[in-house]
Amino acid sequence: MSKIIVTTEEELRNIILDCISQNNANETPIVPSQENKQLHSIADLSKFLKCSIASAQKIKNSGRIRYVQFGRKLIFNTQDILEDLQSGNNTDNYKRK
Repeated sequence: MSKIIVTTEEELRNIILDCISQNNANETPIVPSQENKQLHSIADLSKFLKCSIASAQKIKNSGRIRYVQFGRKLIFNTQDILEDLQSGNNTDNYKRK
C-alpha cells in the first residue's frame, strides 16, 4: 500500500525545482559550433537541428532558412541556418539557384 505525503505548495515547488536543476546539471548544454560547415541533405539538416526529417523539410519549405539548390542537390550553410533561425525572419525567397 502506498503512502500519502502531505506537503505545502511551497515545499512541492522546491522539490520540483530541485529535480529540474538536477536533471539540467546532468545534460550537456547545446552550443552551436562556430565552425561553418555545409550540409548536403535534408537528413543532414535534421541531424544538425536535432529534429525529425519531416520537420527539417517543413523548415526548409517554409522559407525560414537559406539554401542553395542545383537540380536535386541541396546545400545548407550552418552559419546561415543559425542566423536565420535566431533572427526569426520569414522570407519566402531564401532559395538561391
